[in-house]
Amino acid sequence: MRIVVLANKWWECEAMLAGMLNSNASPPPVVKKDNTKVVVSPWYATLSSPRAQGTDEAYKAASRATFNYDDDNGNRVFSVEVWSVSDLLEKTDLSGSSGSAKAGHMGAKLFTAPLPDLVIAVGTGGTARELPNRSGGVAIGGQVFLHNAHVPGTPDENALSTWSDARQEVLIPPSIGLSLFEQLAAFDSATALLHFFASAERW
Repeated sequence: MRIVVLANKWWECEAMLAGMLNSNASPPPVVKKDNTKVVVSPWYATLSSPRAQGTDEAYKAASRATFNYDDDNGNRVFSVEVWSVSDLLEKTDLSGSSGSAKAGHMGAKLFTAPLPDLVIAVGTGGTARELPNRSGGVAIGGQVFLHNAHVPGTPDENALSTWSDARQEVLIPPSIGLSLFEQLAAFDSATALLHFFASAERW
């Protein structure tokens, strides 16, 4: 199974990776049949920063990290690729960070064969409500609402972006089955919360 995790900006991606690479978030040692333990932490296969390439190099978008998880027999169970959408943009892309540029580069560089079995989009604007504050919250759902705040031909249009999609302003049905979604939604969040702390102080 190929799983792709998408963050928009590099600073969002770096914060996410800091948690994923923490030893407390890594799988426990694998106990083999002869009772020997194989340490699988850190369990990432690759780490890279595409933006760190030299100025003379041809730009090549790459995932920030790839996590491979194999069973005891060495068979691949799943592979998780962590991407920053902004890394997909060419160094010479004059459109900046426009939606049309991102959509074009994602289609050409990321969503290629083999296509992802599951895509997890990590966003900082996942809720339309201002109150209560939902900073740091995580929402999981099967439907997607695609909204373009800069529709071409309107006063709010972005001159650098011509992005449009026929599925805008409607609920897009899920592409995964109910069984898989129920497994994802059953994540033991109560145990995960024990690794966090609450503080009344302001940093």
